[in-house]
Amino acid sequence: MESTKYKRKIAVFNAFLGGHNIEYLHHIYMNAINDYDIDFTFVVPDYFVIRKKSLEWPESPNIKFHYFKLDASEYLKICTSPLKKSWVLSRILKRTLKQTGLYEVVLIETIAFMPFLPFLTKSKTKITSIVYYIPKHHSYNTKAKQLYDKLLFFLMLKSNRFKRICLLNAIKDTHEYNKTYRTTIFSFLPDPYNPIEVTKSRDEIRKEFGIDSKDKLFIHFGSMTSRKGTIEILNAIALLDKEKLVGKRFLFAGKVADAIKEKFYNIIENIKDKANIIVYDKFCEYDFFGEICKAADYILIPYKNVSQSSGLCTYAAQFKTPVIGPSEGLLGEIIRDNGIGIAQEGLDAKKISEFIVDPTNADKNFSKEACDIYLKRSTPKEFYNSLIH
Repeated sequence: MESTKYKRKIAVFNAFLGGHNIEYLHHIYMNAINDYDIDFTFVVPDYFVIRKKSLEWPESPNIKFHYFKLDASEYLKICTSPLKKSWVLSRILKRTLKQTGLYEVVLIETIAFMPFLPFLTKSKTKITSIVYYIPKHHSYNTKAKQLYDKLLFFLMLKSNRFKRICLLNAIKDTHEYNKTYRTTIFSFLPDPYNPIEVTKSRDEIRKEFGIDSKDKLFIHFGSMTSRKGTIEILNAIALLDKEKLVGKRFLFAGKVADAIKEKFYNIIENIKDKANIIVYDKFCEYDFFGEICKAADYILIPYKNVSQSSGLCTYAAQFKTPVIGPSEGLLGEIIRDNGIGIAQEGLDAKKISEFIVDPTNADKNFSKEACDIYLKRSTPKEFYNSLIH
């Protein structure tokens, strides 16, 4: 009698559906539909049925969905405390695994489940985790928070629940952690990009926005919050005289967070007579981001949270548009090591204004060849294989 080949069964668990979370879920899904040797159960909150409409999710015989209840009000409540969040999410995971009979799990955002996850799941549970936030790159306000984050990493490292800990876009850290802890549990995970084909020419796109082909266009896009340095960019523009802003255009695209909205528009009102600024304060499609990247001369990413990767780096590499970002942390390392622009120490409003006046250093540190290498290892397929195979 022929032996029946064992078929892997994997639960892909995603508790949150904002920004990169749903992007990563979609990348896994679109590769899983062709991986018939594995049965996948995508475990998501029930409001996924609304959010899923923004992307295509073709049906496949090896894929099914399992929904759990977590509405917006519950989400906000558990986010007030890391411990509360960990407790609630770990219990949802425990209940889901019991209901589905699955024990191999891919977690889209692992830190949110710590520290309770290892204590609430069975020993036969094997987890492949995605870790975006690398503590060694973070600048801490308190020793207590630093020790807490180190403890979470230590618990993951020592728990037999974790099969693989994937560090997002952190090649050097992967090697360093494996060497330091004498293990092979840490693995490099590329930050995947969305391949976008923009058929319009650069000049055509600029014409639609009313931007002259000779003007320097600086763009800032994605969700706009205080940690993204959005206000610092506006303050930088405010520091400059009208004469120094001649031939400079600025485009902000993405939803402006409520926390900074009033300040954002107050500054724009104060500088509107000397600066040419275009604002798209709304959710923008990937294709739109692709168009503005193709039209732009520079991408401004003066992020304050430098301990994790940014998807904007892959936009820069894909459309060969230099970034101006911080030199500190993992983000600075990615910018420098992959030749995608200039990484500047202490990137405050004054230094941003200096780059606006003379951005040539970003051109000098930009390499199209390095961008191509970066993109080659950052495909959705490489991302999927690093997690699943």
